[in-house]
Amino acid sequence: MIAKIILIFISLYKFSNNIYVLESEDFFKYIDEEKVEKAKLDEIIKRISKGFEEVYSFYTLSNNPPKTGYPDITHNKVNITEELYKIDTKNRNFYNFYQDFLKVFSKVKDGHTTITFPKINTFTKKIDEYGAVIYFPALFNIKNDSNGNPRMYCIPNKKEPLNKLFRNSLETFEVINRSREVPIKSIKGRNPFDFIEELLSQFMALRNPHGTFTLGFNLLNQIDLGLIPLYRENFTNFRVEYDNGAKFETDLLIMLKENIFFNNHNFTFIPSINKYFLSPNIVDKMIKEFTFIPEIKEYPYDRIKIDKYGKFKFNLDPHINSIKDTSLALKDWNFITKDNKLKCREDNDNKVNVYVVRTFFPKSIDDFIEVVEKCSELFDKNNYKTIVIHSYNGGGAIMLSEFLLEMVSPYTSINLYTRIRATPAVKKNYKDTFHTIDKCELQSQIDFFDEYNSADYGNDVKEDLTKPYIMVETELREKSRNLRKKMKNKRKPTDIMVFTDGYSFSATSMFIKYLQYYGGGIVVGYFGNPNKNTTFDSSLSPSGIIDINKLSLMNDNFEYLSNNYKCYIQFAIYQSFYDKDNFNVPLEYKVTPVDERISLYENYNDSNYHVFVQKAKEIFKKYENKCNPKNTNLYLLDKNCSHGGYQCGKDGEWNKEKCLQFYCDIGYIFDKRSQKCIPDNCSYNGKIYYYIILSLIILSDLIILVMIIYCFALCCCCKKRRIAPEGPLY
Repeated sequence: MIAKIILIFISLYKFSNNIYVLESEDFFKYIDEEKVEKAKLDEIIKRISKGFEEVYSFYTLSNNPPKTGYPDITHNKVNITEELYKIDTKNRNFYNFYQDFLKVFSKVKDGHTTITFPKINTFTKKIDEYGAVIYFPALFNIKNDSNGNPRMYCIPNKKEPLNKLFRNSLETFEVINRSREVPIKSIKGRNPFDFIEELLSQFMALRNPHGTFTLGFNLLNQIDLGLIPLYRENFTNFRVEYDNGAKFETDLLIMLKENIFFNNHNFTFIPSINKYFLSPNIVDKMIKEFTFIPEIKEYPYDRIKIDKYGKFKFNLDPHINSIKDTSLALKDWNFITKDNKLKCREDNDNKVNVYVVRTFFPKSIDDFIEVVEKCSELFDKNNYKTIVIHSYNGGGAIMLSEFLLEMVSPYTSINLYTRIRATPAVKKNYKDTFHTIDKCELQSQIDFFDEYNSADYGNDVKEDLTKPYIMVETELREKSRNLRKKMKNKRKPTDIMVFTDGYSFSATSMFIKYLQYYGGGIVVGYFGNPNKNTTFDSSLSPSGIIDINKLSLMNDNFEYLSNNYKCYIQFAIYQSFYDKDNFNVPLEYKVTPVDERISLYENYNDSNYHVFVQKAKEIFKKYENKCNPKNTNLYLLDKNCSHGGYQCGKDGEWNKEKCLQFYCDIGYIFDKRSQKCIPDNCSYNGKIYYYIILSLIILSDLIILVMIIYCFALCCCCKKRRIAPEGPLY
């Protein structure tokens, strides 16, 4: 026995960066050992509650959210402070406390606000740094059955060395192998589609249930317990039943780096290591297919692989469940960013131009902009329709989202108007500069916070908000304006199609929601939950976030927590247009349904490229005469209508009896409320217009002033003549 233990330690010393696998009972046995004192948990709740009350952009609104206008989509009414103080803090291990903690924010359904594991003890610190990920015995996919109905299927997981570790492994994989083409009837007694959505919704529900499903399906087989701390019962008795009566039942496994338990840990882990230790050649093979998620910035970007030397390296393709690109070769794409996150092609066979966008958070901003410019120049040489496919796009830089939108949709000019809650903590400590609405000029935060007004969201919810400012990147904006002026073949809104999987997040949501608001193109939904026919909202979380480093500078409560937490919180509130007297419902709470939905339930990959293109061509053909009567923002452009076209009628056909304006020349923005063009003060043309008008006003004022002085002087002279001094008469 002693010799056996010595051999194990020699192995650990030699292969100190290997990966280990735990049964769920072993995992929970260890986490149950580390308790956190009640006073510390109470302090966490106190600090987070107070911090959110002072900073969180939707703290007040979440207490009584607005109605969506769609009966099948509702926003939860959540008092964050009350819910946090309901959490039991007596004699808890941190994992269980953290589960209750995240459930509070899951009720708000705010995917932008994330709080990852605090590093308050050895175990949670190691989970946060290295990751603990769920391992399923099967890989799931969705395809249509013989009747054309979407069903779920599964095949064995490819990590053969680990498959032997499952309970009932022989029976389990025999059933999976034999049932590859048999639809799954249920998982743990639930409809398989709903099971996936509900598994994620426990701790990361999103306002769009179809987006929740898309995210959940992508996270399946790589669920990080530092982000989604599943319950013990989620791991055990994993039962899958098929339509033909076949079934299997096993327990899920958990994958860890051995350092989690061997660095400064007081538990004896020898039995589990002896059972599950993997040889170096197996680990090296396995790591090529496996992804850890140790940290989050703006989810889901920071997916990091660990190589056989234990070093971190970026994994450029986070779409683990996607089939490898085989149908199209790299040479088939005209331009591709170096990180493969954005690419475009001129498809002469199908007579379409295609963008595929996976993120607005590229490794190189200049590279991203350069590819957009080259694609735009290429597409301007033809008259093909344009397709934009957002695939599991988690967002990123707003300025890149706006830049791509204006290059794709040349009749769309936008300004992103933003406000911030004017709480005492924010007014006192938030340091930033803003672009003003009237001149698009920088203004200090001192002047900015001097003026604020009360916004009435309706539903008896009022909020003190700063006056609006503009999210702007002047240089990039001018670049897009100048490129658009040179365009010869501007696509009509009905010649532009955007595909969204319902998850389209953050800056991606800004792209889609503004395209919809200004009627820039047809929006088509794919993926989502096949078992739900509810309203398919196009996108999620169109609001600005701030991280704990900035939060800690403006709020003492976050400063206290900053050493232990990784926190990102909704801060800036975006709206569709500027109204100095009113503040409409934030985009975050607005539902913008897609125009069409197709039966395709997987991420984009170059193998299913032709499916997207074929569906797009069919829908383009439909919109030549037909339209979506529920979408009154989309117009059929007609050269006989001055700056406009025809709106969709209630019968689902274009109403060609009446011309309506919906766009302006470059340098102006169409104000949908007044139905007029207003100067775009953030564009060069708009500024020229502004300064010309300003100069005319000043000149007219000077002329009036000169006339007043002249008249005054003339009056004085006349008065002197009438009242001449008395003297001797001659």
